[in-house]
Amino acid sequence: MNRLHRARVDAEKSGEVLDLVDTHFGRAGLHLPETIVERAFRQWRGEPDYNASALGRLGTRRAIADWYGRHKINVEAEGVLLTAGSTLSYHLLFATLPGDRPPALPKPAYPLFEEIATLNRIQPVWYALDPGENWRIDRASVERAIRRGAGCVVLVTPNNPCGTAVDADDLRWVCGVAAAAGIPVVSDEVFATFTNGLVSTPEAPGRAPSALACGSSLGTDVFVVDGLSKSAAAPEVKLGWIATNNAHGTLWRSIEFAHDAYLSTSAFAEHVGSVLLRHGLEHLRSVAVAVAARRRAFLRGAAQIEALKLYPPAAGIHAVFAIERNRAAEAFGSADDEEIAIELVRRERLFLHPGYLYGIDMEDPHFVVSYLGREETTRDGLNRLGAALARRST
Repeated sequence: MNRLHRARVDAEKSGEVLDLVDTHFGRAGLHLPETIVERAFRQWRGEPDYNASALGRLGTRRAIADWYGRHKINVEAEGVLLTAGSTLSYHLLFATLPGDRPPALPKPAYPLFEEIATLNRIQPVWYALDPGENWRIDRASVERAIRRGAGCVVLVTPNNPCGTAVDADDLRWVCGVAAAAGIPVVSDEVFATFTNGLVSTPEAPGRAPSALACGSSLGTDVFVVDGLSKSAAAPEVKLGWIATNNAHGTLWRSIEFAHDAYLSTSAFAEHVGSVLLRHGLEHLRSVAVAVAARRRAFLRGAAQIEALKLYPPAAGIHAVFAIERNRAAEAFGSADDEEIAIELVRRERLFLHPGYLYGIDMEDPHFVVSYLGREETTRDGLNRLGAALARRST
């Protein structure tokens, strides 16, 4: 238990702490419709025989392939492997990298990626996202990571925590340098439907550009990590997948062989996925619309706090902001991000993440929040933050 978590536990002994990094869809009021669950249950009980397969149920894989097809992305059903969530998907990918070569991970990054690499006894290499360009990929650092022996380049688009999606130009560039180095691209696209400026149609709720499209044109093996947890607000279903543009490659067969030891997905989860992607597109749209509205409300509220330097999020469910270090020292008696986060828990009963947890190490203290919660919750959190910054340390 780190100091921040201990401070939260202590504060909660005397009352509730407002969690401004809560990403629980249910607590945010977003749920999988009962009609989808009931239809999936009937479909599941109508197929009582369980046929174990490392790739997963064929009908669900076809539904996923058709989902990509609606977005003009060509994926075969044989190029989809169902898992019990993104964590296992990453484990399979990292475990099968040739020669135990390390993944090249972005920094800032969600801490789980490094932990999964460590569990596979792999030490990752890093490339940078440039804060001066609103966290755009630093191409020179990607090239350095490849020269250091990276076995794949991991993209997180949209990015957690930075709230930005990789644009089509950078996607093509990364796929190109990876192809030249003979290594695959792993693209985490679990937040792809939560991106500003998307065009939705009845046939295809909008999504950010996928590495699958440019990988195919450039001859790059691409492995996309995705699932229902975020886009469908259904983490309890535990259905994720890996999709590839090369279902006949050696690495794909290695991943399939590795997953044969787990057979991780439940038959019911597979049926939920099939029903949702065939008959639940309106739900996917409604979740995306709700997230977009909450992003706009967050941006309006954050704009009222003069002391914040916000990196405006355009995708995902997270945002990064900084406080000028002298202003932070005046308000909190410290310019250290962890110390400030602890003070916010103690004084304002407000919980947020210091940037160092994601690898953000800059002169001004940086912090990570989520705006997934109900608008009134986010508004309350921003009000508490603004009040804390308006006071001077005593």
